[in-house]
Amino acid sequence: MQMRRRIARAAALWMALVLIISMTACGSGTDEGTKKAEENGQETKAAGETKGEENVEASSGETIKIGLMLQLSGTSPADSEELLKGCQMIADIINNETDYNLPLAKTAGPPNLGGAKVEVVVGDVATNDAAMSECERLITEEDVKAFAGIIGSSGVKVSATAFEKYGVPYVTNASSPSLTDSGYDYIVRIFPDDMLYCEGIFQMIEDLNKNENAGIKTVALCSEDSEFGANITAIEEELAKKYGLEVVQTVTYSASATNVTSEVLQLKNADADVIMMSSYTADAILFMQTFKEQNYLPKMLVGQRGGFSRNEIFETIGSGMDYVYNTSAWATDLKAPNVELMTELFSEATDGIPIQEGVLRAMTDFYTICLAMDQAGSTDADAVMEEFRKGIDIPDDQKWLSVDVKVDENGQNLENSVLILQARDGVYKTVYPSDVASGEYTYPVPGWNER
Repeated sequence: MQMRRRIARAAALWMALVLIISMTACGSGTDEGTKKAEENGQETKAAGETKGEENVEASSGETIKIGLMLQLSGTSPADSEELLKGCQMIADIINNETDYNLPLAKTAGPPNLGGAKVEVVVGDVATNDAAMSECERLITEEDVKAFAGIIGSSGVKVSATAFEKYGVPYVTNASSPSLTDSGYDYIVRIFPDDMLYCEGIFQMIEDLNKNENAGIKTVALCSEDSEFGANITAIEEELAKKYGLEVVQTVTYSASATNVTSEVLQLKNADADVIMMSSYTADAILFMQTFKEQNYLPKMLVGQRGGFSRNEIFETIGSGMDYVYNTSAWATDLKAPNVELMTELFSEATDGIPIQEGVLRAMTDFYTICLAMDQAGSTDADAVMEEFRKGIDIPDDQKWLSVDVKVDENGQNLENSVLILQARDGVYKTVYPSDVASGEYTYPVPGWNER
């Protein structure tokens, strides 16, 4: 417990330092970083031409920099701030000798890299347009060896111009299928893509109809209009046909909207059995508030991760989140050896903030980058990517996941599982599939006046 308190204090101090450095970088602007890269054109070109050629073997006292692409100055910075604290917690576990039964926890630094220290370096991506220049800045000025983070699919695609050019692995938390269908050499995704997430909820609906005579026949789709929402809508339309459900309304909107009354009224008038939402944090909150104002909820409201997976929506909506469904790849009630430990350590490192699956997934991305580098005994990009393809060795008793990590030639993890969660009393509980469920689902959900 003393070590846990030390890690929590270290995380808090590091958080403050990193934010200061990040704000300084933001003050100079990503344009300045790009300008410096252009002024050093010969060095930049050389780096691009020789990507993956050097075999870096770190030794004691050296530092391995991992870039975190975050949205600290974006519209909903809370999840980025939580992720930063969570990844610093992971770095502290790796950098210090502890008694935790977690990978790389019992040595001071990755042993196959000579005990080098892992350092978190922040890239603040307020908008997708800034993603490429910020990614390039971290590569050319900060010398980061790999990336993780919590920006959307559109931002990752913009960043690809840089991380592919310089040959730097990017383990992404974004879920668009196109990210692993675009021929990128240095992208990794450990968790499912949108197709797998969406199919999970349609499979549950099919089981409800077959086994519980639920009578679900119609769905309405509601999504923000960037790549995140557009991809999910297209997939949901395809799956609705496959599973014999009628799409009675499709609503799109801007994630920056400040009023969604019109959109909610369209959904209310359609009166579908199920509404599937694809939203970021601020707009998810706005929709939930407007649903309540209009005294309307469908029999099943499904959030496709995004803003429905964030602490901020629970803090703002409170008990109004009860009975909302969500797709997920991880949950605090998951039956894996170290789920409870990771949950507890995160809470200590963040002064009691509960861990949500989106943050945990991105923390896992960061952790597995470090494992891949240690397994390779190198920070060379091609060597690291080869280890991801061979498979990351995490002993069964040290896992906090229910799946192994081994990616295909496109960077997508070969093993995935999708959970369906339902909110109750401020937390999500797994309700499907039944063999891993920790609680019973509620369908149809009670209306606002029936609670």
